Amino acid sequence: MSNQAISFPYIEEPLPPKETMPTMYDLPDEEVGQSGMPDIFHVWQARLLDETFRPPGLESQEIFTASDLNLYYNTLDVKQYKRPDWFAVVGLPKDTQQPQMRLSYVTWQEGVDPLIVVELLSPSTEKDDLGQRLRDVTKPPTKWDVYERWLRVPYYVVFSRYTNELQIFTLNGSRYQEVKEHQGRFWIEDIELGLGVWQGQNPVEYEGTYPLPEAQLDRFLLKLVLPVPDREAELEILRRHAAGFDPRDVAASGVTAVAGPDDIAAGQDAVRAVQVSPEVTGYIVDIARATRESPSLSLGVSPRGATALLRAARAWAW
Repeated sequence: MSNQAISFPYIEEPLPPKETMPTMYDLPDEEVGQSGMPDIFHVWQARLLDETFRPPGLESQEIFTASDLNLYYNTLDVKQYKRPDWFAVVGLPKDTQQPQMRLSYVTWQEGVDPLIVVELLSPSTEKDDLGQRLRDVTKPPTKWDVYERWLRVPYYVVFSRYTNELQIFTLNGSRYQEVKEHQGRFWIEDIELGLGVWQGQNPVEYEGTYPLPEAQLDRFLLKLVLPVPDREAELEILRRHAAGFDPRDVAASGVTAVAGPDDIAAGQDAVRAVQVSPEVTGYIVDIARATRESPSLSLGVSPRGATALLRAARAWAW
C-alpha cells in the first residue's frame, strides 16, 4: 500500500448566525393546516398581560411581548417554531434599532430568549403543554421540550380556564419544577413583578369577562365600588393627561411602594396568628346557616364563604 498525501481545503470561520441564518422576514408566518385565529379568551388574556407587564427599571425598547407569534428556536432546522399563547422577553439591547413590527421572533437573530411563557390550556394541547406526551423522534419537539431544553425559559406558566388552575414551573438545573402552594400568586424576583389570577366583572357589559357559576360566587367576600369622580376631580384627571401624564409610568407619577413582598407575607402570617374565640366561630356559622334557610335567598353562603368571613374578621381584628 502506498502512502498518499491528502489535502483539505481551507475553511474560514463561519459567519455569525445574524449574517447567515434566515431572519424574521425570511421565515414563514403560518404553518399550512394551522388552525385559525385564537378565540376571544386568548385575545383578552394576552392583552391583559401586555398591558401589565411593566418591569421597573427597564425602558420600553428593552422589553418585547407577543401572543400567537412564531417563535423560532432551532438553527439546525430553521423552519421549526412554536407559537406560545403569550411570551415576554427582557434585556433587549436598547442601543440597537428594533424592528417596528416583528413578523416573528427569531432567537438567533435577537440574541435574547424569552424570560417567561404563558400557555392557556385547551383539551387538544394539554398533554403537549404539560410535558405529558412521550417524545416522537419523527416529529418536532413539544412546547414543553422546547421551553425546557432548547430555550431554557426560566418561567413557564400554564392556566386552565376550565379548572381555574394556575400552574407555575421554574427551571431547576436542567428540568422544570412545579411551584407548589402559590395560592394563585407568584412573585418573579428577576423583574420585580407578580403574576396571579384575578377575577371580576364589568357591571355594564361583560366583554372579556366570564360569569362564574353560582357555587363559586361566594369566593368574593369584599366588594370595592369605584364611583365616577366629581367634576373637579375629572378636570384634574384631564389636566394631568394633557400635561403628559402616563398612568403606566409609576415612578414618574410619584407613586412609591409602602410595602414589599416580605411585608405582605409577614402581615399574612400575623393575621393567621390571631386567636379566634368559640363565640366568634359560632356567630359566623349562625350567619352562614341563616342565609341558607332564609326564604328571601335562592342560594345561601357555602362553608367556603364562612371560612372567608373568618379570615376577614381576623384581618380586621389585627
